[in-house]
Amino acid sequence: MYVCLQEVSSVHEKLLKSLSSGAAAVRQAALRGWLLQLAGRGPGDAAGALRDSVRCGGDNRLSPHEQSLNWSVLFTLVELGHSDLMHTAVDFVLNKPRHYCTDLVVKGITSVLRQQVLSKDLKKSIIEKLLDNMKMYSEHHAVQILMVHLFSADSKLISPRFETDVSNMDPDVLMNSMERITLLYKVLKQCKYRENQQICTATLKYFLRETLPPAATLSRVVIEYLECCKETERLNMTALKEFNNNIECAIMNADIVFEVFNTSISQDQLPVLSGWIFEALCHLLSGKISHKLVPYCLLTLLVSASANANIRTLHPLTYYIFRQGLHNNSMYMRNNTDENDKNDVLTPSRTDSGQNWGIFGDFTRNTPMSFTDRRLLCIVALHSNFSSNQLERLKQLCEGNEFLGDLMRCLTE
Repeated sequence: MYVCLQEVSSVHEKLLKSLSSGAAAVRQAALRGWLLQLAGRGPGDAAGALRDSVRCGGDNRLSPHEQSLNWSVLFTLVELGHSDLMHTAVDFVLNKPRHYCTDLVVKGITSVLRQQVLSKDLKKSIIEKLLDNMKMYSEHHAVQILMVHLFSADSKLISPRFETDVSNMDPDVLMNSMERITLLYKVLKQCKYRENQQICTATLKYFLRETLPPAATLSRVVIEYLECCKETERLNMTALKEFNNNIECAIMNADIVFEVFNTSISQDQLPVLSGWIFEALCHLLSGKISHKLVPYCLLTLLVSASANANIRTLHPLTYYIFRQGLHNNSMYMRNNTDENDKNDVLTPSRTDSGQNWGIFGDFTRNTPMSFTDRRLLCIVALHSNFSSNQLERLKQLCEGNEFLGDLMRCLTE
């Protein structure tokens, strides 16, 4: 036994010495030898020296094959318990996002996450660091790592026994579910590619549908939706690409809100959720977004909260109207500044100001919402089986907002 240990120690010493050789073939042979040793007995006492000898800094003097072998040794050490080496991999991805080994390193990170060999705190710090610095590396890599992190959790966290009341949920399951929702919203806000936005949205809808009761998440998803609308308004086409990304994000958020209401129908909780949304309408919409955008946001919320199945099928149409509304609202704000009023004597607000054109006023002034869309808003409000108390709340929202004048007349006449 003693002789066997001596032989192993001698092999390790030779392999370590070969790693510092000037010949690439010798170094590569030593790395392959270490992979065999790690797959069998492990590095033993040579682990510390091996950690220091692995060259994973992206040295371009090394061939791609040799760099790949170095990364393979590093991730094998991580799997054997040297988890702090994960920081080396994370820093490499952040500092050298265009390196030809970055794809390999990301695969190594996801493989380690999938095996669940990291401590909870280390895993949390690594994920937070990667998501906080998404702009430093590939968005596709960030989404890939996040998806593996979310779906490699324990099965009871991914598909727990569903509870309709949050008070009956396991505290660990509830906390983990809320953390997942937070991470997904964080990434969704930063995504620039539509494909990644769709992946995050689909994942959010899955976790909201399968792991949490609708009553526990409605306020969160509605607030996230309105915050995204507010941020889109703030951009106001000053940065066109970012503005368009925010529009897509806002539409995805509207779809997430619809999903929560849709889930509530299958659990007979729609009256509870629609009751809350009407109680909070004035607080949520007044002062948070401009009066011009309120009708568009209101339309998506009312269709989501509707008990009329035929009206609920219109939700894709409301997203199209909402998209147009965000564009029109931005153009409206740009074309009706004080500067335009001073320099343009033909400003629409100054022409025919005393003339009542009725529904044809859309053609003589820059009205944010078209007549057909305002008519749809009235139909949704009146034919969704909302209670009289809910309609009263809707009237309160209409008061003081000139862009909800048609809806107010429909509700009172």
